[in-house]
Amino acid sequence: MPERSKFSAFIQGRCPVCKEGRVFLFPWYNYRRFAVTSQECLICGCRHEPETGFYFGAMYFSYALAAGTGAVGGMMLVGAGYDVNLVTLAIPLLIALMLPIALRTSRLLMLYWIKPTMYKDIVARERAAWEEIKNKRK
Repeated sequence: MPERSKFSAFIQGRCPVCKEGRVFLFPWYNYRRFAVTSQECLICGCRHEPETGFYFGAMYFSYALAAGTGAVGGMMLVGAGYDVNLVTLAIPLLIALMLPIALRTSRLLMLYWIKPTMYKDIVARERAAWEEIKNKRK
């Protein structure tokens, strides 16, 4: 099986190190448990939360995604000829429906972008351990 690209692994919610293990334990449409993140990858052992509170920064990404969704969605609805009052009511609904995707995307951005920047030594050890596991599989 060919190795996934980083983009493909990101879109599918896979581990940033091995690109195989799942980051989230439940599907995005399970509205009660969509945010449950595995502590570590079941394939390579990569820790998905390097320290307590790691995902607090994800709220900034999530806010930007929600605001962008509301702005673009509102402009599209107004452009399509809907009444502004109706659009004002529709935007919170649109944001609520996009919540699971925005939250997951923000957490994945933290794993793929912020973790390698802030925790270089941890990421280097995890990648070395994964290379060792891959070599043993061959």
